[in-house]
Amino acid sequence: MPAGRAENGGRIGLRNFVGDWEVEMWSLASDGSKLEGRGVAQAVAEGDGTRITFTEFSAPAFPAATGGGQVRLAFQDGKGFILESWFKHSNELLKFAGRYEADTGRYVFFSFGSAGETATGIARQSVRVEVRSVDIASWVADTYSSVEGQFLHVQSYRFTRRSR
Repeated sequence: MPAGRAENGGRIGLRNFVGDWEVEMWSLASDGSKLEGRGVAQAVAEGDGTRITFTEFSAPAFPAATGGGQVRLAFQDGKGFILESWFKHSNELLKFAGRYEADTGRYVFFSFGSAGETATGIARQSVRVEVRSVDIASWVADTYSSVEGQFLHVQSYRFTRRSR
């Protein structure tokens, strides 16, 4: 598919993320355990993208993650698709650049300008985030990172549309 048509499909696809969501997540800790959390989010259309606001979030095994935050998924002319995330617990703006893959329906983002570790102690080397719609009522955002020479699945968010 030509790049222009894929970009248009990706921009339209982001509109399907608009709505109210239940969120379940897990994040890999440096000791290999999975720290789980859950919350509520609302996604609204914003320009050529979607802004997701986490209005409630708690992770009993990881109290520092309690609170809210925002993620912005958008298309910018001349830049392509971007992902920006900010959460209260770290007060750090993370930026990713990427593309929409029409054949898989995935938005694939790579970090830039981010160093150090995640809040759970995993190094932010070679971070890749993949966001995709599973169906009309659910989306998944998976994070992968290079850890000791292996590319590992280090975090996952599952968004399930809330019934009204």
